[in-house]
Amino acid sequence: MTQKPRTFAADLGNLPKALQPLTAEKRWVVWPWELRKSKWTKPPRQACNPKCNARSNDPTTWASYADAVAAVVAGSADGIGYMLQNSQIAAADLDHVRDAQTGRLLGWAERLCVEADSLSLYREITVSGCGLRFIGLSQGRELHRKFTFNRKNGAGIELYRNTARYITISGLQEGSCEELGSIDDFLDTMLTRFNGQPVSSGNMFDFNTVPNTPTGCWSKSHVHSASGRAIGGPVPSDPARRRALRPGRRSGSFPARSHVSSTRRKMRCCCSAARSISVAAWWSGRY
Repeated sequence: MTQKPRTFAADLGNLPKALQPLTAEKRWVVWPWELRKSKWTKPPRQACNPKCNARSNDPTTWASYADAVAAVVAGSADGIGYMLQNSQIAAADLDHVRDAQTGRLLGWAERLCVEADSLSLYREITVSGCGLRFIGLSQGRELHRKFTFNRKNGAGIELYRNTARYITISGLQEGSCEELGSIDDFLDTMLTRFNGQPVSSGNMFDFNTVPNTPTGCWSKSHVHSASGRAIGGPVPSDPARRRALRPGRRSGSFPARSHVSSTRRKMRCCCSAARSISVAAWWSGRY
């Protein structure tokens, strides 16, 4: 794709009410569509000098909202952006979840919109037209994680909080948010949900509960819960049998260390595959 992409944006000089407080801060940059290695990118540039790069950890390269809009109006850039480091704003990007022509969303993206709406998060269509962005207030720790659910089309979610990154702003609001709510709970929930950690709430997906998977994908019950070195059952109650599981033991009916290491590697691969299948099944609405 060598043709410059279309930029999806509303009137940048008149952002939605929920984003108005951001316009008073000197955290703005601009960006151009730039083709790098056959891929269109959006590098941050200085609003007062669009030919110079803006640095996400250097406030001296940021500018006012008015300067950023003026650069776009003058044709010196394709859009505006907001720097996140040390701010009270955080965001979550849903990448490649929207049909730019019809506006149709993937099922899992629709479900996340419902969750975000319940927290009064601002939602807009991204400048590519193919994604969504949730924006809200934040007081949490630094966070920047990306989870890709479909490697073929890049569909996934990326989380940003107090990190040296910037977000583009399109102003193409969806929903009726007029005042930003806190996004911290949403970000922490997403991180827990997709990071494979236990989830306390019953209405959240728990990676530790793996649905039926193809033959060859092992469950946690196949792993020796104490040493992680034996498979096929619970921890032996006999102390002599437990000692046989120690690294380097060659006697008895227990596997040698080299065999166990190979088995553990295979098990990790299988559990990873099972987890990937679980993610796909959850987001497709099958579970």
